[in-house]
Amino acid sequence: LNMPCAYFSQLGNTAEEKMEGCRRFTEGTLIAGIGPGGGFFTLPNNVLFEGPEQQSRYLNQMMQTLLNTAQKRHGFKRSKAQYLTTTLNFTFRKL
Repeated sequence: LNMPCAYFSQLGNTAEEKMEGCRRFTEGTLIAGIGPGGGFFTLPNNVLFEGPEQQSRYLNQMMQTLLNTAQKRHGFKRSKAQYLTTTLNFTFRKL
């Protein structure tokens, strides 16, 4: 189960360090042998304090990073192989 809690210091001490730690965890480069991963429990309310726009932008970046990492590690190598990748893109609209 890959679901690190953002309030622990293993991801970093400041908001910027935690954002970088989450990115590295997503890529699988934070801790040898663990990852890539996702599911950052409590990340928006413990690190992303600027509001919904920052939260959606950052979480979209993490999803794209995870998909790119997974495709690099597990992409098809056979000819004529096709695969479909979908992402969830959260948007913030000011009303």
